[in-house]
Amino acid sequence: MTYEIYNPNNSSSQIYATTIHELAHASHWELRRGEWNDNNLETKVKESWARGVEWELTRMKYEGYIPPYFGDYTGVVQDLIDGESGYDQVSGYTIKQIEDVLEDTSSWKDWKNQLSKKIDK
Repeated sequence: MTYEIYNPNNSSSQIYATTIHELAHASHWELRRGEWNDNNLETKVKESWARGVEWELTRMKYEGYIPPYFGDYTGVVQDLIDGESGYDQVSGYTIKQIEDVLEDTSSWKDWKNQLSKKIDK
């Protein structure tokens, strides 16, 4: 199976963002030591993390970049960091704090609980 990041209809910011998104998946896979496709790791966690890294890093090059959010591609990482337009009234997390709990997190609920425990320490 091959994936193509380049699409002639995409802008340079979209190609850049997609590249970052896919690299975030690779990093997450490495963090979990290859336990990526096990049935216990929810797609929503995988895609929300990658979308969050995409947002965080792409806006460093393309000011104001906001990725599309839909389905399993949530804006939870952005919400945890920026405190704007969020639903949970939480802000102030860093991308590193969010990443640090991913190694042993498999579910949406577990991700939330692990973040809460990390910050409460």
